[in-house]
Amino acid sequence: MIAEMTGKKKKKKPSFQQEAARIPIVHCRFGFVDGLTGMFTSTPPGATKTPPTAGASPNWPYLSWDERKGLNGIQAAIRASIDTLRGATSQKVMLIVDQPDLLLAATGATVSGLHDMMLELREHVHATVITLSSDEPLVGLQQQTTLEREHASLTLSLAHEADVLLALRLLDTGTANDVSGVVRITRGGGSGGGNGRAPVEEHEYLYQVGGDGGVKVFERGQ
Repeated sequence: MIAEMTGKKKKKKPSFQQEAARIPIVHCRFGFVDGLTGMFTSTPPGATKTPPTAGASPNWPYLSWDERKGLNGIQAAIRASIDTLRGATSQKVMLIVDQPDLLLAATGATVSGLHDMMLELREHVHATVITLSSDEPLVGLQQQTTLEREHASLTLSLAHEADVLLALRLLDTGTANDVSGVVRITRGGGSGGGNGRAPVEEHEYLYQVGGDGGVKVFERGQ
């Protein structure tokens, strides 16, 4: 990237900052908590443990693992950002948690502790989206290690509670130039279409990830 044709190279931002620039984070319509940069280190550059205030430049709050606090410290950091958003808008808040299963492998957190943390956080938001690794070796019947068994337990328990499941997988026949894989939408073990909500329409689609990071979703035969 070249800045203003001056010949000076512009410092490339991390991918999450590039994507965040497209949405109004500074207006407190979206909150981001960095879960990797400062997890096991001191304060990362440009980060803060406190949520950003409306109108300020994005100054990412971050997660930091503390053996004494354990998952309570992680939960408190996420809860602080939730409370900030709830105080800044009358709109319903959705929580997106990306790969919380990392904490099982990296911190020694327990399945019950992580599950309880997710339950508590869900009490304070309208809806929660959780992404997990669910490859066959991780959730199949041949788990050999404690970590594998705990990962399977966490994934299956959350799937049992979910209203909707979105599963991504590669093509069974291998790779293709115009298709990256299959996305399958199914009903989870939760209430699904209950409680007055529309029923889940189960379906399979194909998707393609473009070179620019964009994703196209389409039905078979299109």
